[in-house]
Amino acid sequence: KILWCDDDSIKPYFIAAGENLTYTNLRRQISDSLEDKPFPPLPEKLQKHTYFEFGSIEDHFKYRQAVMEAYPCGHYPVFEGYDHMQYQIRDPKGFAEMLAHIAERDCMPELPFIRK
Repeated sequence: KILWCDDDSIKPYFIAAGENLTYTNLRRQISDSLEDKPFPPLPEKLQKHTYFEFGSIEDHFKYRQAVMEAYPCGHYPVFEGYDHMQYQIRDPKGFAEMLAHIAERDCMPELPFIRK
């Protein structure tokens, strides 16, 4: 893999972002990683209205359980067969409609790729 997300339709976004990184930004992003750091506390009321979405084939899927333990009242839909950010890049209109649905109804819409 050239990138952790090896999808030709997504690569240009990450290549462009990489070209815009400065050493300071990169250092800050690495130090801001939640790996080996506690998650910041979130009130239960906020957790109940928060959606932590994961693609089933993304590298970050391995952190899903830790996030679920840190925020037990949150929602954790899994996009079956998707990599990180793949849905919003491949179908921005569908992704925007999903976000609007969540904002309006506080639940995930019925999508064929959401793991049951």
